[in-house]
Amino acid sequence: MGLDTYAAIGDYGEIRLAPEEAFADVPGVLVGGMFSGHGNGPSFRGKVYDRYVYKVTGESLYQECIPSKAVSAMAVKLEKAAAELNDDCLEELHVTRQEAHALAAWFRVCADNRYVVCGWW
Repeated sequence: MGLDTYAAIGDYGEIRLAPEEAFADVPGVLVGGMFSGHGNGPSFRGKVYDRYVYKVTGESLYQECIPSKAVSAMAVKLEKAAAELNDDCLEELHVTRQEAHALAAWFRVCADNRYVVCGWW
């Protein structure tokens, strides 16, 4: 099953896509999603990164909407993991060092702006 993961403003029921410009400093190495072809916008291909995100944060990207409080906790865990990753872990989780840092940056943007993270499949 496919999954696109995107950042949104609002809460359950009434949400709108987060602005693309908020993600301008996120490295464009993530596999792009439905709202960002180069992976440095408000979405990325969640299916590609769910295993890594789940291993690091304990949260699956296969959720309709992850509340901003949980997104903030995920950002902290992803930042810590990106700083400590070794090559064996990267290979096991099928993520590059650059992707790990980009995911941490993407979730940091979401946390700092109190975005929710939504899944579409």
